[in-house]
Amino acid sequence: MKHLQTFESFLNEERVYGMFNDAQGRPSKLSQEILDICLKGLPKDLTDKIEEVEAAGYGKSSMVTPPSISNKGQSRGYLDYTTITLFFTTPMGRAKVTSMTVGLRKSTSGPGTGYLAIKINASGHIIPNGEHAIEFMSNDPAYAIGKLYDEKIKPLM
Repeated sequence: MKHLQTFESFLNEERVYGMFNDAQGRPSKLSQEILDICLKGLPKDLTDKIEEVEAAGYGKSSMVTPPSISNKGQSRGYLDYTTITLFFTTPMGRAKVTSMTVGLRKSTSGPGTGYLAIKINASGHIIPNGEHAIEFMSNDPAYAIGKLYDEKIKPLM
């Protein structure tokens, strides 16, 4: 667990705000929280290849919702998430993934406490089947993003 790093531990002099670039201005606390979840939950070989991170900015991004049991495993559609985009130093895997968008949507009702979503891109192009979401409980969102990556995203990388 010594490889886990937090937002505060990154001081890259080439970036304006730690790992964040200045494309969307100063990162919010929620953007920093999403980055912390990624750094704790995603595999070390993936997090080591992060070159820079783009903050959420003012708007929200539309991303897929997790499948629900009441709809017989069918997704309910898309919701607005607060997102960050992770840019990698080199294209990864057979799909040549160059960036990953990670979204967080917190909720106060229902069985879970929110949704995490991942969407991967190859040089700005959407990868088929490259967008998935999972519901998480408040005590361990890093575990949820790790599970989502291992089950859905890793086979594409």
